[in-house]
This record gives sequence, structure tokens and C-alpha cells, in this order.
Amino acid sequence: MRLPGCFTALSAAGILLLSCVCSSVMAAAVPGDGRDAASPSMEESSVCYQIVCMDDSLEQMMIRCLPDYQEGVRLGEELKSRVCVKSGKLGDIDIRWTIIDASENAYMKYLDTLLMEQNQRDPRDRIDLFAVTTGQLGKYCDEAAAVALPLWDTGLQDTDLSEQYDVMKIPACDSGGIQRAITPDLPVGVWAYRRSVAKEVLGSDDPETVASAVDTWEHFEETAGKMKEKGYRVYSSYTDTWRAYADSRTVPWVNGEGVICPDGNLVKWVDMTFADAENGRLAGTLRGSEEWLADYTGEQSRTFGTFLTGDGLAALAAGDTASGGDWGCVCGPASYTDSCTWYCAAAGSSNTLLTGEILQKLFCQEESLEQIISSGRRGVNHRTAMAHAQEKADAGWDFCGGQNVAEVYDRAAALCVTGNGTRYDSGLNAAFMEAFLPYFTGQTDEEGAAAAFYDNAMQRYPDLLM
Repeated sequence: MRLPGCFTALSAAGILLLSCVCSSVMAAAVPGDGRDAASPSMEESSVCYQIVCMDDSLEQMMIRCLPDYQEGVRLGEELKSRVCVKSGKLGDIDIRWTIIDASENAYMKYLDTLLMEQNQRDPRDRIDLFAVTTGQLGKYCDEAAAVALPLWDTGLQDTDLSEQYDVMKIPACDSGGIQRAITPDLPVGVWAYRRSVAKEVLGSDDPETVASAVDTWEHFEETAGKMKEKGYRVYSSYTDTWRAYADSRTVPWVNGEGVICPDGNLVKWVDMTFADAENGRLAGTLRGSEEWLADYTGEQSRTFGTFLTGDGLAALAAGDTASGGDWGCVCGPASYTDSCTWYCAAAGSSNTLLTGEILQKLFCQEESLEQIISSGRRGVNHRTAMAHAQEKADAGWDFCGGQNVAEVYDRAAALCVTGNGTRYDSGLNAAFMEAFLPYFTGQTDEEGAAAAFYDNAMQRYPDLLM
């Protein structure tokens, strides 16, 4: 991807130069939170605190959860919003925001440049907190990379992190099991379905009825047959079920000797998808395309459901007023976690305890996480906050027919398989899907698709073995 010239010409030093015009930011200490009274607090500090991230979601969380936060000066408009430099004020602390709104690769290149220069810069200009994507966790949380501190170095304690879901902790740990990143999100995949289709084919749109119809892959395929008999498709895209299968693998994509090891679940996905395509149980669209979206929206939809995260459901709700109230969600045969934003404390920062306070207030306190749930019907990485959301009488979502979706997200998190991730996952997943799409459409046979996958994989990762 070629970025606008004004962005590509901007050096890391240029980003920091722009970020030097700022206001101040500060948060009140939480009484009785168990912190060491002798440690520097947000009430006492007078520092310059640097955050590098991809969007304004963290700032919006500060606005909601830190009552004294004040937005400050916005700079960088001449950069056509590719880079936004902002400041905020909360007492004596200057928060300097560098928001790089670009593709993941472009963001990571600029972040890498800044981190490489970290120890050569004045302490006030060093990065204190930075954001990464799920696909980049392995790179930045690697102990050898020495760019993300262990969370306990920021003053966070086991009690602060005990409410997180395992599926959102394990990927953020280094090879020694030390956690180096944290997220407020719980982006678990659930089976989202059209209630009207469930009523006609299954006799009920009740979540318990639907859940029993898709709780195993065998039941899922039986339901697919019932849908076909009634003139419906069970799902639309060849890849609608991909993540549920791929993230349930029992072995890593790459073993300790660097050999690519396709899991048996991937073979099952190929077989099921090919059979569904051959028997007309799916529409053959590309996931995320206009045709795919049209299959699920509007009053005339003839497609039963798909796997979505809470963010996916919220996006659907925002763009599909015609089918509002006709949706529901349940746990499917398997679950997965989608990409989200993670936050790391930067090595070389002189404000690590302040980082711990910020992370504790925003990501470890139940009140902050509950605000995320209520504002967007999203799952959050806090067990107690999710449990309380399930108990609230007014927590039903009109888009999902009044259903309390927090309960489904919570149960789906328990279905996620953890511990088999590698730094090759994103590229190998993409290579596998790309190779087998022509097989589903009859353009090649299974052997040809497999050969194409290995060719693609070796081009992406020449250090691996077949």
C-alpha cells in the first residue's frame, strides 16, 4: 500500500516534533486500591507521558472513565488524518497522543522506528505506552525483543489481572508465561442468526433451541440440511466458518523444528465447506462483500446466520435497520477470538508506575469495563463485569430481540482454544484460505489447492519447512 507523500516523508523524529505541542493530563488516585503509598501517583506527578496508538479508542475510554480528563490541542490536520497528534490534560501530567491512522504494516513500521530510537531520546520524549494488534503480539511480547515490559514491572499485581479471561491473557505472554500486554476487549466469535429463519425451519427462535441445533459440527450440518429443504442457506461465504475451525486447532501451525503442520480441523473445514458448496447450502459470496452483507440483511434474507464478534454484531446493527430485532446469538460448535487492540508498557520509559495506574484504572476496574459494555454491547475482558452485565434486567439488546448477549460472549470465551498460537498464524491462515477458494468453486482439485498453499506459504515464510 502506498501512503500519501506527506505521510511517507514523515520521519519518526517528525512525529515526535509534532507531538511536542500539548496540554496536560492527570487522573485522581483511587482510595484504598492497595497501591504503595510511596510510589509516584497521578496526583503528584508532573511528567510528559507519550502514547502511540492506531485510533482514538483509548482516549475515548479516558473521557468516559476518568472524569477529570480534558481533551486538548489537535495537530497534524495537514497530514490528511494519517497522523494525528493530540494532547490532553488531567492535572500535572501532559499526555501526548500520536495516533497513526494507517494500514497495520505502516503503523508497525513507524512504531518500530520509534522503539528503536527509544533509548537515544530525552526521557520526556520516550514512548510510555503503545498499542499493537493481535497479529503482532508475538513479535512485541517476545522477551528477546525487549520492547514491552512485563506488566508486573508497572506495579500491576496478580489481583489486578485475575479477572481477565484466559483466552485474552495467554496470547499476551512471552515464552516464559510472563504477560506483557493487556486489552479491555473480549472479541469472541458467536453464531449470529436470523430469528425469522429459525422460527420457520427450527420451529422456534429461542436461543436454547437454536443453540442445540448448532452446538456441534454434526448438528450444524444437520441444520444446514434442514435449511436447504426449506429454501434457505445456512451461511453465505466459503469462509464464514473458517475462524471457528482454524482457531480450534489442536497443534500449532508451525512446530518446534520449523515445519508447517496443517491441523486436522483444517481438513474438516475443507471437507464441510466443499460439501456445503456442492449441495447449495451456502451462497458462495466473499465474506465482507456487498453481496455477503445483502445475504443477511433486509426482510427478504434467505440465509440463516454467520459467525460474528460483538463488534461485528454492533456494526451490523448500525447498518441494518430493516432487520433490527430479528437477530439473536448463541454459542456455535466452536469459538475464536478476533483481532483487537492491545496495550504495552514501553521498555525505556521513566513513567512505568504511571503506566500501571492508567492500565489499572481503565482495564482492571469493573466500573470502567461496565461502561464499555453499556456503550456498545461489546464483550469486555473482565469476568465480574461480564457477570454483572448478565444480571441486569435492562441489559437486553433490541437488535437481538431483547436478548442479553453478555451471557453468550461469556460462554463463548470458555470454548476458545488457547496455547497454540504462533507468529506465523496470520500469514498461513490467509495462504490456506486463498489456496482452497478455487477448489470450492471447481477451478482446481484438492491436490492442486494443497500444492498452491505450500507454494504460497514458502514464499511468505522461506525459513519454514514443508
